[in-house]
Amino acid sequence: MLPTLTHHAGLRKNIARSASIMLFVLALLASQVNFTFAASPHDNPAYTIQPGDTLDSIATHFGVSVTAILKLNPSLGTDADSLTPGAQLILPDTARAAPPPVTVIIVILPNGAQAVPFNDTPVQSNTTAIQKDNTSLPTNRAPVQKIQAPIQTNPAPIQQKNVPAPAASAPVQKTTTPDSNTLRATAQNSGCGTHRFMWPSNDHSWISTFYSAAHRGIDIAIVTGTPIYASDSGVVMFAGWDVTGFGQRIMINHCSGWLTSYSHLKYINVGVGTWVAKGQVIGYSGSTGHSTGPHLDFRLMGDGGWLNPFLYLR
Repeated sequence: MLPTLTHHAGLRKNIARSASIMLFVLALLASQVNFTFAASPHDNPAYTIQPGDTLDSIATHFGVSVTAILKLNPSLGTDADSLTPGAQLILPDTARAAPPPVTVIIVILPNGAQAVPFNDTPVQSNTTAIQKDNTSLPTNRAPVQKIQAPIQTNPAPIQQKNVPAPAASAPVQKTTTPDSNTLRATAQNSGCGTHRFMWPSNDHSWISTFYSAAHRGIDIAIVTGTPIYASDSGVVMFAGWDVTGFGQRIMINHCSGWLTSYSHLKYINVGVGTWVAKGQVIGYSGSTGHSTGPHLDFRLMGDGGWLNPFLYLR
């Protein structure tokens, strides 16, 4: 038998319905992507820098290396802290955004409560709900009990503790950080430390940027005003504003070529030439210089070069 006109019309209707479903699914997937690529004049994908971003976090998210990003963005130089929110960052052709996170909803029922099976059949007011098997929902369920939690009418007064704010340091003159040769020469003639280095802050649970070839230190994400401690005893050889992007910075000489650096501070409590003890408060954290958020840039020098602090901190 030859196909009728009705058969052709039904086939066209099924094809149109399938196309609509595919377009809906594609639109839904596109709406779930948190990071999008923008067009760039280099024919490479571009990414808009967000507050709190670091080169390591961007490289990890898009599955590329920090070196590849620096090669396409020579204006960054070797300073991984010079990210400006809102600026465009050129990415390699191989960049791929990580899949969006999966949202999991957990519902905890009170003791004795039972979950009611979901019924997607539309129900009009003043009518009996019908399940998919055309049977009426049971009407002999136990009534819902309303429980009212007791409210404390006279709560105990909250004790307030007056925490003294960190004392503002005296204005300092902007100066340039000594070069590596000067640092090594000075380190030979100052007060020695133990060469056993402690963490410069009590809170070091969140490392926002790790040590790498592009970032010769670690970034410890902490709130503004967190006390910063001398990682080891020694003599302060630099304390002031660093014009290369580190903001308020302190550098301590621990003798025998060892020194530590603390950058992006809000307050500085010591001066050049001051001897400080291990664990002494030398300043307070901030977000000065080239910084997208409050953190401490901590660096350790030994044997004539910057070392990975993770290998020495205790």
